[in-house]
Amino acid sequence: RPPLLVEIDPVCGSLIGDTIFHAEWTIEDSVSGIDYDEAYITINGMTFYIGSHLSFDGSHRTGVFNIDGSFGDFGLYTEDSFTVCLFLQDMPDYCEPNDTSYCCMYYLNDPPEAYFLYPAFDSTTACDPESIVMVITDPEDNLVPETILLEVDGITYTLSDPELTLSDSLLVFFNGA
Repeated sequence: RPPLLVEIDPVCGSLIGDTIFHAEWTIEDSVSGIDYDEAYITINGMTFYIGSHLSFDGSHRTGVFNIDGSFGDFGLYTEDSFTVCLFLQDMPDYCEPNDTSYCCMYYLNDPPEAYFLYPAFDSTTACDPESIVMVITDPEDNLVPETILLEVDGITYTLSDPELTLSDSLLVFFNGA
């Protein structure tokens, strides 16, 4: 049998409320042992080996894989969630190694939420010039204004455009045409 996953900390499905990710995955294989030299992780498709944001503390029978790095180290810039997979195998004496993988999804900071004040969502207006007013709330209180984009009639606006302004939690689009 391949090595067994005993414990994951933080547990799968956890919200990671920081820009640093640290996880400990406890593994055991009391029969053939863990071949930790062949172990690696993937995070959203990027591969990391021992020494590169992945370390192992323990013996060939039991130990902890430590995953450490910033969101930037793992390419997590705009994702709402990410998947970590640990790939490993045992070290049998007389047959081919038994390999396995364990995967876990984590969630990043709660994203900001936006809702329409005017006009109502999915409504059509006939008046020109027209405005759009939205409320933006951010449970993490770390809204980055430069990341705000609003698409109107196929045109994407940012806060650097004069048509779009942010005041406290109100995002206002006004097309003065």
